[in-house]
Amino acid sequence: MSIRQLPVRGQRGFSIVELMVAVAVALVASLAIFQTYAASEERKRTTTSGSEGMQAGVFALSSLERAVVNAGYNLLVVSDPGYTSPTRQITPGGGYTLSATTPPRPEFHLGCNFTIGGVSHRLAPLMATDGGAGLASDTLTIFSGSSADVPLPVPAETGGLASGSLTVRLRSTWGFSVGDWVLVYEQSSAINVGHDRPRDCTLARVTGLPSAPAISPADVVLDRPTVAPYDEPVVVNLGPTPAFERYTVDAAGRLMLADLLNGTPAQPVAENVVSLQVQLGIDVGNDDVIDEWVNPPALESTLVNPFSTPPQNSMTSLPAPIGVRGLHQIKGVRIGLLVRSPRLERPDAAGDCTTDPGVALEILPPVAGAAASRLPEMPGSGSFTLTGDQRCFRYNTVVSMVPVRNALLNEM
Repeated sequence: MSIRQLPVRGQRGFSIVELMVAVAVALVASLAIFQTYAASEERKRTTTSGSEGMQAGVFALSSLERAVVNAGYNLLVVSDPGYTSPTRQITPGGGYTLSATTPPRPEFHLGCNFTIGGVSHRLAPLMATDGGAGLASDTLTIFSGSSADVPLPVPAETGGLASGSLTVRLRSTWGFSVGDWVLVYEQSSAINVGHDRPRDCTLARVTGLPSAPAISPADVVLDRPTVAPYDEPVVVNLGPTPAFERYTVDAAGRLMLADLLNGTPAQPVAENVVSLQVQLGIDVGNDDVIDEWVNPPALESTLVNPFSTPPQNSMTSLPAPIGVRGLHQIKGVRIGLLVRSPRLERPDAAGDCTTDPGVALEILPPVAGAAASRLPEMPGSGSFTLTGDQRCFRYNTVVSMVPVRNALLNEM
């Protein structure tokens, strides 16, 4: 019996055309997937980058606010015993005016020069200087003490104090400790006249005290000699770790903090900060109410020392924002920071960055005061224009107004 073999048919695979079609479809699908992934990653990058920039701005602003709140701590001055605190007389619908008062004795240590590390500085709770129009950053300088006891200024016991003295006899050394920083200054009204700079003050550390806390007259030994003679020397205790700090923005886009008291190199506080802009709230009268906002001067010396007779002020008749302004009149500060994303955005097909428009922008825009509440108007801080690669970043501004609260205590 024979077996019949079936014919073997040839096996057929994909043709070259079919393979090319399959490859083309796979490439198109892969391209779509990668484009979707790239778009998703770009959105994630943009969102994360913008959030990181805003976080840097909030952190930097918080650091500045904390420093401003402490400005002037321990720089308290007690006025003449005959000074009467202003009495606010309310007029319905017309604001208030101040009753006639006896002007206080000026804070003569404000504006005096002291030397640290061979560099002369000017004493004030807070000062600011203008960096120039546009993107240039302003500079903010803050002085504050650290004494936990909040001691009052202590006059010397008898007579004057010769220049080059290392020992000061005080009426009381209660609250003083070895290692504390102290400020020795002149309070003679015959010497500190008008807006003239007071005699140079001495910033030194205590190296010697009586063996027991002394309420009666006792000597304080300083680590450096007094820099000037003092007819009516007064000493204020600044505590063991006062702060004398200067904030500005460097060319690398970092908010920098310089410790002027210890002379250490400036340290970065926050990254991705393009510019710091500052405005000063000025109390033109003597009522602890901000009457005007001004951009800081180009030089610290433009801010004069306290007036011998501080002017009185009526809220119903504000003075024009002209003329000299005193260090003691700074009762608030307006701070604006321009921050950016830490990474560049991807340019368009033409290679251009169009993340932000190339138009003039203001970090601190002007704000008009409302007549009903009699708020002073705030000027603009100056504009800048994004150009070139600057437009490849995303930008935000953070703004805050902070009272210089310790300045309010200077006229007790």
